[in-house]
Amino acid sequence: MKRFLLNFRQDKKLATRLMLAMLVFSCAAVLGMTLYSRSLIKYLTHEMENSIQNWLKETSRRGADMTTAEELEAYQKPGDMNLPGYHALRHKLILTAAESGVLYVYYLRPLEGGKFQYIADNDFDEDARVGLDTPPANVADTPGLSGALEGNVSSAGLGSYMSEWGGLLTAYSPIFDAEGRVVAACGVDIDDTMIVAVERKRKLLGVLEFTAGVLVLASGALCLAGFRR
Repeated sequence: MKRFLLNFRQDKKLATRLMLAMLVFSCAAVLGMTLYSRSLIKYLTHEMENSIQNWLKETSRRGADMTTAEELEAYQKPGDMNLPGYHALRHKLILTAAESGVLYVYYLRPLEGGKFQYIADNDFDEDARVGLDTPPANVADTPGLSGALEGNVSSAGLGSYMSEWGGLLTAYSPIFDAEGRVVAACGVDIDDTMIVAVERKRKLLGVLEFTAGVLVLASGALCLAGFRR
């Protein structure tokens, strides 16, 4: 009987150690899978964001190449929006937006005092359309635009939207005059729905991973405590 009890205690101690080792292994496995999946999703999201930004920048370059500084110089005041050339300019923007699959394509020019003026866009909605009759806006309130006005193709950055027009991802390309000065820029916008959806799913996955880890740890601890009794 004494030998039986001794063997039972030894077997129980061995089983306890085995369960503890399995618990540690399970926690390590869950942690490893969590870190791997998180890094993989972060990498894929980063690649998608870069792809979208590059596509937007290339579209804005094409929009900038469709016009010249001299052509845009002809449109300075709201009355110029009735000129035949202005309607032709808008028509080119409409076709570019349709062919490229973006929401908006538009031209703007910098003004003194850190402001800019919209020249023309492709929007059919008169309430949302921007043009020479649109009040000037602040460059500082438009992420990414300052880079274009300095002569670089730039973007607002994903998740960084214009304060006035929320929910848009934007890229800009400069338009130079004959002397190499930036006199205008072409902007393109797309909706941010896809990016927002991916970010939400990534956050949800993080919560689920944390919950799974806690459950594995808790269930292992409960089993170990019950066995010790």
